[in-house]
Amino acid sequence: MNKKIKNIIMICLIILLLISVYFTLNSAKDSLTQDNFSQMQMGNPPDKPSDDNNQMTPPDMSSDNSSSDQNTPPDKPSDDNNKMIPPGMSSDNSLDTIYYVLFISEGILIGGLCSYLIVSNFNNKTLKETFENKNKIIVCLIGCIGATILITFSGVKLANKSENNNHNINGNSNQNISYKG
Repeated sequence: MNKKIKNIIMICLIILLLISVYFTLNSAKDSLTQDNFSQMQMGNPPDKPSDDNNQMTPPDMSSDNSSSDQNTPPDKPSDDNNKMIPPGMSSDNSLDTIYYVLFISEGILIGGLCSYLIVSNFNNKTLKETFENKNKIIVCLIGCIGATILITFSGVKLANKSENNNHNINGNSNQNISYKG
């Protein structure tokens, strides 16, 4: 294959991967926002129906219960019931595992393609010629690891920052805001 065509293909792949990072980041932000919105909606109890026909009568107190049973408070529920979280929702508003996997895989691919282009002098050398020296292999690995770390941490940080901003805007309804006028 021609060197020019290889370079165009590799640069197009890098651009497509960068676009996929953007869409992964937006999807992660939306996921965090939806989880936060769902948790806020779950906290509000439904309104009581105003149907007067369904009036409840108090329980009959004429049963033979001893006075010690009536004064004893009910048992505390076990912690197992409190830890149940619906699937797909996290209790601490952190990203789902799939987003970490996506950010890491995109980082590995972008880092690998970029480092290969740099080490091979934009495909001036063949694959065998490029990696016959151990120093070039190490440079390629360091570039790949660096890009993976950079893309993963920045993606997670940006998604969490966006979620925190949305939470601060929507969640602080009891905070007094004063304006200078």
